[in-house]
Amino acid sequence: MKVSTLARRHAMLWPIAIPLLGAAALFSLPAGSADSPEGALYAMTNQPLNQIVVFARGANGSISELQRIATGGAGSLNNPPFPQDHLDADNEIELTADGKLLFAVNAGDDTVSSFRISPHGGLTLVDREPSGGNHPVSLDSYNGLLYVVNELDQAGHDISGLRYAPGGTMTPIPGSTRSLATPFTPDNGFGFAAPLADQVIFSPDGRELYVPERTSNGFHGQIDTFAIAADGTPGPVHANASNAFIPFGLAWDNKGHLIVANAGSPFVSPPFQGSASSYSQSGATLTPVDNKSSAGLATCWVSVTNNGKYAFMSNQHSLDLSRFAIGKNGQLTLLGKVATSGPGADTALSSDSQYLYVLDVLNANGSHGALIDSYRVGPDGSLSYLATTDPGIADSASGLAST
Repeated sequence: MKVSTLARRHAMLWPIAIPLLGAAALFSLPAGSADSPEGALYAMTNQPLNQIVVFARGANGSISELQRIATGGAGSLNNPPFPQDHLDADNEIELTADGKLLFAVNAGDDTVSSFRISPHGGLTLVDREPSGGNHPVSLDSYNGLLYVVNELDQAGHDISGLRYAPGGTMTPIPGSTRSLATPFTPDNGFGFAAPLADQVIFSPDGRELYVPERTSNGFHGQIDTFAIAADGTPGPVHANASNAFIPFGLAWDNKGHLIVANAGSPFVSPPFQGSASSYSQSGATLTPVDNKSSAGLATCWVSVTNNGKYAFMSNQHSLDLSRFAIGKNGQLTLLGKVATSGPGADTALSSDSQYLYVLDVLNANGSHGALIDSYRVGPDGSLSYLATTDPGIADSASGLAST
């Protein structure tokens, strides 16, 4: 989900309320090879036997399967809030800034797995440790620290931290578990659990953590912040009001603005009219800068280019992507939209921001199985469709990350 401090944050999406039926069983494939791979793309199956699928990326943005490797943990089907088989979250898989390690959540057995990345993109499983709570759905790394969001922990073990070594071994940090500002409830008054946090990201300098609460405050939600002490533990939670309904996906531009994809209100017709928000940041405090309509429905996942000029947001219910220009002061301008092959459930930019990939968890024609759409990113923020790949992954596929 992220590759650089600026461009690898990918925003998540409000789920589509349609039944997700049976899933094809996944099987291990031997590691392959690709001609002069320029990078790699990673997706997680989130099946009971959880796996990471590795794709080699060519110089023209094309992808071909390289490897399937077990995480050693269990994925989770029948997930909140509707329910659905994919994890309704962002950063389910995470790359370190140097591209040498990959981390993945195992929501079915409450663990986190770590992998070393070879020069050609292949993975080697290194470690698996407890997530510190129930139903981990998102993680983020910064300079040896790894934090996890546990979405359904009724005891308030909402975030928890681990340290990781350069080789990928992980150690839980004593005293790092914290509760969000809103205590867990199985019913927020509208039939949904709350707060249903779906992502955690570090600030660009690593001094704070940011976690969106999607279903608290009557779906208006909020963004919780924790200052990180020198010993790696979080301080008290600080709640920031959201300037739009259901804040979902978070990413940073290169000037310190937090860019947020908002799924939209469920109380209007049509429901989930999405928007994009921006905030300036000072310590734990967020100050709203802008909020613009995405012209899409259920705007949830976001990726920001390395130069901080453009944001791409996935609209799951309207089956498209919104393109935004980001001004120097954080102002947002909608540039247009492009179609996706199905309900997008994550986005990932290549490390050079030349290619955008979208994980679609259900085909637009209603057939089952995930797809991956590929687009070329123009210097003006345009998106040119390249191809759609059927990787043979079930609807449970969750998470996308690219080098």
